[in-house]
Amino acid sequence: MSNQGLTLRVAVETLNKEPFAGLESESGFQVGSVRVSITQRSGYLVFKAGDFVTEEEAASFLPRLKAGLWNLALEYNIAFIPDFEQRVITRSVDPESVGRNIAESFGLSDLGPVHKI
Repeated sequence: MSNQGLTLRVAVETLNKEPFAGLESESGFQVGSVRVSITQRSGYLVFKAGDFVTEEEAASFLPRLKAGLWNLALEYNIAFIPDFEQRVITRSVDPESVGRNIAESFGLSDLGPVHKI
């Protein structure tokens, strides 16, 4: 996913003790014109979809992302905690420095600009 548009992110805590086979690295696919990726990180399944032009466009895609999650859970017997409460989003004044600071804090490579947290 590029850093040009907005990215919708849904993360759920899994109850499984072992990693899921096939999700050791990021897996991606297209849903219409939207690029969706799934990764497993530290006991969480993380779904990302983007690049959306507006927040409304991203919000309207959310039900499809949730439906995909429930489908995977049923098909592969994945137990998870369904906490879909929307987090408060803080808009950044300087997206470049926010990306650098987050990456530095977590020992990651540069994330690029982070417009909202």
